[in-house]
Amino acid sequence: PDILQDSKLVTLYLTMLVTFTDTSTWKIVKGKGESLRPALTRICENIMGHLNQKGFYTILQILLTNGLARSKPSLSKGTLSAIFTLSLRPVVAAHFSDNLLRSFLIHIMSVPAVVFHFSTLTPECMAAMQTHDLFRKFVIFLSREEQCADICVCLEGSHTLCLLGNLIHLGFLNEKVLEEEASHFVKDLTDMLSYCQRYVSQKKSNLTHWHPVLGWFSQTVDYGLNESMPLVTRQLQYLWGVPVIRTLFCDVLSKKLESQEPTPPSAQPTTSQNNLPVKNLFKRAFQKSASVRNILKPVGGKRVDSAEVQKVCSVCVLYQTALTTLNQIRLQILTGLTYLDDLLPKLWAFICELGPQGGLKLFLECLNNDTDESKQLLAMLMLFCDCSRHLITILDDIELYEEQISFKTEELITISSFLNTFVYKMIWDGILENAKGEKLDLFHSVHGWLMVLYERDCRRRFSPDDHWLR
Repeated sequence: PDILQDSKLVTLYLTMLVTFTDTSTWKIVKGKGESLRPALTRICENIMGHLNQKGFYTILQILLTNGLARSKPSLSKGTLSAIFTLSLRPVVAAHFSDNLLRSFLIHIMSVPAVVFHFSTLTPECMAAMQTHDLFRKFVIFLSREEQCADICVCLEGSHTLCLLGNLIHLGFLNEKVLEEEASHFVKDLTDMLSYCQRYVSQKKSNLTHWHPVLGWFSQTVDYGLNESMPLVTRQLQYLWGVPVIRTLFCDVLSKKLESQEPTPPSAQPTTSQNNLPVKNLFKRAFQKSASVRNILKPVGGKRVDSAEVQKVCSVCVLYQTALTTLNQIRLQILTGLTYLDDLLPKLWAFICELGPQGGLKLFLECLNNDTDESKQLLAMLMLFCDCSRHLITILDDIELYEEQISFKTEELITISSFLNTFVYKMIWDGILENAKGEKLDLFHSVHGWLMVLYERDCRRRFSPDDHWLR
């Protein structure tokens, strides 16, 4: 498309196809020819069916990739709009059948950062997507496991990642639909990320190439894909941006952390000037006590099989899968998840309320269970530990001890006690002897967070005497 002569031919062919696949611009059907419209519309549908049989979507994919998968797009606004119109018409004519939705996802939505280009160059294309509610249809289509697996196998690793980025971008642009279809959206993304993780692990060999998001694995060199990867990464970043996090973690973030009732200071004489320092001291103590939250210890109360807990667990599994799969941008993900000051303390409060007797007992029981439910709960704990460790590592002493960003000192004591017992139990029960995979990753997450707390306590004491196991 960047060659002038080819660009003219592309424009000519696209104009012809746009004209012959829709009767709305035909003068013959206006006025007295209105009765001919149904028959002519049927002819247009037959033309689109013939084009599909001849690999129409594959050709559009090549055209989009050659024009967009580069540092500077070479497709004009009109050309891009025509390609989108032609790709959407068969889907609409077939009433969004599974077969054509599959073709649209594989050939159009897997083009690197195509949603980004649609939204910046042709906003009317995005409006058409919203009119036809395409994002919801994509999410529901992919929520069926066999169809999602089929799409991933057809695309392989790198282009599955491109499809993932486009879906995340659509979710960011359609916040209301994302909120309504959050469970399907989370499942789709988790399945696709898991596929990418398996794909990369299977492609390890001596002949590997570095991927800026997935790391080292054996892959064919695609220079267009490499050039567009910064835009794909930018799309992926929406997943750990504030709007999407607020939507997916709404059940956790809507939780209110109770505050202690401040105890009013005792009456002090106010006539003497010598009592002013005492007044200020009580005033500061009063203000501080008003800002300190009740320290939530493992109290239990939430059923593990409740819809709320299941939803939060699935979201945590999604982000934990993203951390392990997108390992080259792991720090970006952790930074995004810790941006909201109230997410981690509220997630800790949520953990404390799980099960009939509180979080610690529940998670200790999960260590010896190999059920999907136990794996989801442990993934929640891993995500909390990884994010908290990342946050505390970058906080200085003033932010940690005086400003007490995210966690109060008393909460750090409770958390360290929880982690202390949990790690001790893992070692004492011999879980680490043959641990590998998820169990080993769990230990590294929990133990790493515990050691960060211990090191901060050694540098400046915040825990009581005999707090650490010796």
